[in-house]
Amino acid sequence: METALTSSVDDVIKSENKISDLEKRIELLTSDILPYYNSIFKELCNANAQNAEILCDFIMTEYNNQNIKTNTKLTHIKIICWFSKYSNYKDFQLITRHNIIDYLNSLRKIESIDPTHKWIGTYNIRQMILSKFFRI
Repeated sequence: METALTSSVDDVIKSENKISDLEKRIELLTSDILPYYNSIFKELCNANAQNAEILCDFIMTEYNNQNIKTNTKLTHIKIICWFSKYSNYKDFQLITRHNIIDYLNSLRKIESIDPTHKWIGTYNIRQMILSKFFRI
C-alpha cells in the first residue's frame, strides 16, 4: 500500500516539474513580447499541456533552424493558440485535415460584410501557418 502511495506521489511531483519546466519555456519564448502572447500561451498550457509543449518545440525549432523574427514568432503563437481554442484544445495529434478546413472556413465572410475581401488574406496566412505546423 505504501509503495502505491509513494509511486502516485512521485508521479504527481514529476507531472508538476514537467509543467513547471514547460511554463519556464513559455516564459523564455514570450519574455520579450507583449503580455497577451504569454497569456494565450499559458491558457493553452492550462487547457492542454501536451499541445503547449508541441507548440514550444515548434517555435524553438523555427527559431533555431530559420532564425525567425519576433513578429513571425508572435504570429505563429497567436494563430496556433487561436486554432487550438477553436478546436476546444483537442490534442494536436488527433487534429485532422477536416478540423483545419472547418476552422479556415469559419473565417470566410459574405460580400455584404467584407466587400473588400480582407478575409482572404487572413485565410491565406492562417492556412500557411497551420499547414506548416501540421505538415499537411
